[in-house]
Amino acid sequence: MMENGPLEQPISVRLPESLRKRVEVLAQVRRRSRGDVLREALERAISRLEWEYRIADRSAQVRSGHVQAIPLAELNAELGDVGLLDAKVLDEIE
Repeated sequence: MMENGPLEQPISVRLPESLRKRVEVLAQVRRRSRGDVLREALERAISRLEWEYRIADRSAQVRSGHVQAIPLAELNAELGDVGLLDAKVLDEIE
């Protein structure tokens, strides 16, 4: 998860009072620094953000016609209709 290498230059971030208090409480409870808590939170969240941005970029490519999408029925047929992709499940994701 977190890299164990040397730390780089600090970054200053303004936080709402409520979020700052949550960070401070968590740091106190866990006996860690606020920086440690924030680094861990960023490390956990940044992967998800990168994934979300990749999905958004891919969607934009499909909408613009730069990438061709495969219809769900065709994909299921190609996979042997193993039921891994179900339109009902995909609707629930949205």
